[in-house]
Amino acid sequence: MSEQQKENGKTIWKTIGLVLSAIFIIVYMSVLLREFEKDVREEETKSLVLAMANLSDQGAAMVEERVSASLQNIKYIAKLLEDKEDIKSEEIMKNLNHILSEQDTGVNRFGVATPDGSSRVSNGDVVDVSERDFFKNSMQGKTFVSESTELKILDEEVFFLSSPVFGVQGEVKGVLYGIIETDNYKIYDNEDLTENNKNQYIVDSEGNYIGKFLYRETMLNKENLFSDLAAVGSQMPVGEIRQYMEKKQSTYTEIGTEKNRDYVYITPIDINEWYVVTVVDGDSMTSKISHLQSHAVQLIGQILVILLLFLIGYFGVVSFEKRKTEKMNRELRIRDSIFQIATSEMDSFVFLYDAMKDQMDFMNDSMDKLGIPKSIKNVSREIRNCVDFRNQIPIEKFINQMKKDMEAHLEKSECDITVEQKKGTCYYQVKMTHLYDNKNRPVRSIGMIYDITEKRIQEIQLEKEEKLRSLFMIDTIAFYEINITQNQVLKKNNEMQKNPRKYSEAFETFMEHRVLEQYRALFWDKCSLERMKQYFQNQAFDYGLEYECKDDKGIPYWVASEIHLGEEQGEIIAFLTIRDIDSKKRKELHLEQTAVYDTVTKVYNRSAGMQKINQVLESTDSEETGVFMILDLDGFKQLNDNLGHMTGDHALAEVAKVLVKHFRSYDVVCRLGGDEFIIFARKLPKEVLDKVLSSLLKKLLLTYGSGEQQVTISASIGVAFAPEQGKDFAQLYEKADKALYLVKKSRKNNYRIYEER
Repeated sequence: MSEQQKENGKTIWKTIGLVLSAIFIIVYMSVLLREFEKDVREEETKSLVLAMANLSDQGAAMVEERVSASLQNIKYIAKLLEDKEDIKSEEIMKNLNHILSEQDTGVNRFGVATPDGSSRVSNGDVVDVSERDFFKNSMQGKTFVSESTELKILDEEVFFLSSPVFGVQGEVKGVLYGIIETDNYKIYDNEDLTENNKNQYIVDSEGNYIGKFLYRETMLNKENLFSDLAAVGSQMPVGEIRQYMEKKQSTYTEIGTEKNRDYVYITPIDINEWYVVTVVDGDSMTSKISHLQSHAVQLIGQILVILLLFLIGYFGVVSFEKRKTEKMNRELRIRDSIFQIATSEMDSFVFLYDAMKDQMDFMNDSMDKLGIPKSIKNVSREIRNCVDFRNQIPIEKFINQMKKDMEAHLEKSECDITVEQKKGTCYYQVKMTHLYDNKNRPVRSIGMIYDITEKRIQEIQLEKEEKLRSLFMIDTIAFYEINITQNQVLKKNNEMQKNPRKYSEAFETFMEHRVLEQYRALFWDKCSLERMKQYFQNQAFDYGLEYECKDDKGIPYWVASEIHLGEEQGEIIAFLTIRDIDSKKRKELHLEQTAVYDTVTKVYNRSAGMQKINQVLESTDSEETGVFMILDLDGFKQLNDNLGHMTGDHALAEVAKVLVKHFRSYDVVCRLGGDEFIIFARKLPKEVLDKVLSSLLKKLLLTYGSGEQQVTISASIGVAFAPEQGKDFAQLYEKADKALYLVKKSRKNNYRIYEER
């Protein structure tokens, strides 16, 4: 199959795919439109029912309010008639007509009836109301609202509001009533509160219409609500509706067919078991849904047009980009050929790293000098196998650094590589440019590797010379350049040695004749040939030490040696200086001694002694016994008072010497202050304690002065054992101090061991 046929086949399948996609979109849009209509109808029905409920509740409240207001007016007028002898007089009828014409009483006519049932109406009629319910109830002293009834004379539906008229003695002397014509009765005074798509009715508990407020043709227009609902097909059974009404609960139903549907909402009124019935025409909701559906269809059509235009534009752009890409690929192939020719003539190494494939390709043959193949796949794992074992670590560091730079989204980066070749150590500089895709993911790195060996050797030489210059200071006694690998002293005080001496021999001679014995182990650890090789292998290239030497006369003095280790042409080179720091070191030691030792007695001072004892206690085995002693001088105040403080200081110094001599070198002796000393002895058996302390007390019987000025001092000692009586300085001091107190209290020049009571 030819390439043209393949392209034609792809085009046909693309066309089929587009047609199927268009059909799918149209079908999907139709389904969405149907679901949209269903959801809108449900939401509109909910909204309509809520609006009907609000309107019915409002109508019920308005009816209650208007009837109550009318009753209040009738009761008020009845109150005014109490002191009238003839409640049916012409004057009263005239006043009632005046009230009807001037005030909104809510009634169409007034009537006044006497106890015999004869009644005079404000329009001039005289009627008998003795059989009317409202008359009977009001004659019993009650206000009353009647059911709707038909006046035979006028042939109209009315209902009555009545109130008793009381006499001066409290007896009922008549009834004042108002007549309301249901056909003219309005729920709302404001016509704006009603709409031409709604009808409202007032019905009683039997479904009889008390009032009809019609603003359009309706299916409910007969004599009884229940029979009308049954006739037009209510979704909720009539019996169920009656149950809701008996419970004084609001209810809702739909009547009519799907095409001609009305919505009915029934709300109870707290008057004579009346109800407000609101009926809304369903055509308004259908019209609104159709309107929304029309807009939805228009919107979908616009979306489809936009989608079509987008697809046309998209394929136009793709076609243009395809032609542009093909042109760019041709240009890139030409440039790649030119680049291949150019890099083959360069001394530097050019490489491309593909981050997606983890592959590195070198663009010229110069890389053979480093012993690296032109192309390496799986660079992260295989690079170790592609280079000399001596160069594995630096090459791996270079690869890892390049990847870190790409992960950090650097555009450019560089690093240096040191490798070993047959001709010696070579130095290279790598400069890289990193490329990323539109999601900022690493794609490729382009690198140039430059040979900077000559330049780097010059820099190393300059660094070496600078190091030498810094080492030559005023207090430098000697300077040596040593070839550790060859075991030769190359230079002494920057002078080349014509017959290089073995460093190991010079080291042994210097250590034996110059270095004080206590520092020889330190000197060997830092400066011997073997140890300097180990320091270099551990990459500890700069270090130093301080120690004491002897001059030609055997006088000790402090010196400092600094050692710098480096590598030249594969051999370890050391630079060693010896500087005179005697004056500085002695000042430091003096300051240190002042901070740690008591100036009078030369034993530990208070803070240093406490710290030292706590350190010993922390490092002591729990099964090891330590003896904590507080020693207080007896008669020391008398000595100070009689012989002076100089004699007192001399006595303290002498006591300290006795203590240091009497106890072992690793025991701690400190002056706590005044004439009080602390001694802590490790591993001192309890069996020999009496012998040790008795002997000490004898040694501390010291006499000073002569004749009458003679004063003898002694010592009292309190003892506590660690760790059973205390695990730190504070605990042991507390126990030993209590024991010392008992010695001082009973008899001095003795010792006592603390005992728990």
